[in-house]
Amino acid sequence: MAAFTSAPAPLAAATFVVDRNDDVIASGCLPTVVADCSLRGAIVLANASLGPDVVMVPEAIYEVSLPGLDNSGHAGDLDVRDDLEIVAVPGDEPVVRALQSLDDGLFQIVDGAEVSIQGLRLEAEPHGNGTNCGVWVSAGSLELRQVDLAPVGSLGTTADCDALVVSSAASSVEVTGSSVERFRNCLYASFWASVIVADSTMRACSQRAIWVSDSSLSLLRASFVGNGYVNGQLGPGSGGAVRAVSASSVEVRESLFQGNGGSSYGAAIRCEGSTLLVEDTWFSGNQVIDTGSALDSGGALFVGPGSAATLRRSVLRGNQAERGGAIAVVDVDGVLLEDLEVVGNLALKGGGIWIQDQSPSSATVTFERVVLWDNEASGGSGAGGAVLIEGLAPPEVLLRNSTLFGNRARFGSAMHSAGSSSASVALQHTSLVANPPGSTPPAVFGGMATLEGSVLDGGCSGGATIVSLGGNVESPGSSCGLGGGDLSVPDLMVESLARLPGVPPYVLPRPGSPLRDLTPCTLAVDQRGVSRPQDSGGGALCDSGAVEGRPGESGEIFVDGLEGGSLASWSSQVGG
Repeated sequence: MAAFTSAPAPLAAATFVVDRNDDVIASGCLPTVVADCSLRGAIVLANASLGPDVVMVPEAIYEVSLPGLDNSGHAGDLDVRDDLEIVAVPGDEPVVRALQSLDDGLFQIVDGAEVSIQGLRLEAEPHGNGTNCGVWVSAGSLELRQVDLAPVGSLGTTADCDALVVSSAASSVEVTGSSVERFRNCLYASFWASVIVADSTMRACSQRAIWVSDSSLSLLRASFVGNGYVNGQLGPGSGGAVRAVSASSVEVRESLFQGNGGSSYGAAIRCEGSTLLVEDTWFSGNQVIDTGSALDSGGALFVGPGSAATLRRSVLRGNQAERGGAIAVVDVDGVLLEDLEVVGNLALKGGGIWIQDQSPSSATVTFERVVLWDNEASGGSGAGGAVLIEGLAPPEVLLRNSTLFGNRARFGSAMHSAGSSSASVALQHTSLVANPPGSTPPAVFGGMATLEGSVLDGGCSGGATIVSLGGNVESPGSSCGLGGGDLSVPDLMVESLARLPGVPPYVLPRPGSPLRDLTPCTLAVDQRGVSRPQDSGGGALCDSGAVEGRPGESGEIFVDGLEGGSLASWSSQVGG
């Protein structure tokens, strides 16, 4: 192709205003000449400038169609080699489109350029020259701000290619106020890249929304909806929204994962050999499709081998998998679950959470102020309505200030510890209430169970060695093997599950309940954050269970009917 011969490039930062929509490079972009500045021509000039430059793009459809492959911007995709802002003219909505015939993507960022694209709609199609059809950051940084990135064509079309690819050390992508939808992968990052997605939506990407390997990912107020499907059928990926592998670091805050699908592991997030932090996030209706494999697990989250995860102040509702309707925890380095609501999830095993470890480790899975209610492990072999722990060497599991209410399973409707003799479960001020018995009592403990200040409604089984630290209450009967500092009572005298705005559900002991003022305090606060003790007897004793009743506090609160869940084993409701 002939060399670029139009006006000499400026030697300092410049602003170029596009005034023609055909894909040519013979452009001068002179303010005194009409129709002499194409988008490609402006980028070629900016590459030769000392930047950072600005390219202003008015409303039109710009088809990137000049055939050929190079890294100069003269053919194929639009190569950006120097710092540049590509900005829509205020009030305009320009469209930049790469057709399949181009045999290349839309943009490529090279030579460490820092590039910002603002206010444009970008459209792309699959092609025969690689899997990237959108924007490829091979060396540099990219910011997308108020950008829509979608396939060419009708709304239902899914492009079998990747929308955003970042693939080199020190390269980065930041997506803000934007949407990416209907590609194979919305975003693919590897080789120590950095990715930030804020106030943006990734929707209906058929393999997954984001894949990160050896990279960092930060999500803030991001939405992931309907990823992992093609035309209503399961797509080719194993993690519908986010997959992190190979020492990646993932942080998720104030985000939404809804209706994502996957096969095998984690329809919302699949984390392996990486670190994961989730805060203030909602997971709803995510599903690992049953492929017939016993490993189909983690309807919302799969925290896998070599990973460490912390989840705080989040809701996991109505998710589904073969094992671990909401969360699957397998061979991890450690997991902290804090201030979570896990509700209405479904699995064959571990309706709420499934925990497994096959190799000895010192890992601990800790529940702090977690509420698991109305979860179900269904079917004739369903075990662990709320929590199932199994494996040859399961991690130590600690539940503190937590409530398991109204969960269902044939074996261990509240929790089932089915691991080897090395299994260790500890309950500290935890309430197992109104979980209807099936073929076993609600709590099935294998190995060792350490109990302190906890409530066991419906009894225990499993043959575990029970270590009581006192202050436990069982009702009715005495099947848990408690000690002298514990109680067995015919009636716990507690309310049903209460739900108030801004407060996780809780079960309140009524005035006069045997749970009140029973045990020395070892925790400073209860599940709700209420300080302990709130001693109506004038001493320094705490209530058993997850909730510390305040003097005069009664059951005049809204009672949630479990939204269709069974209350057959629950004797009364407020006002009943």
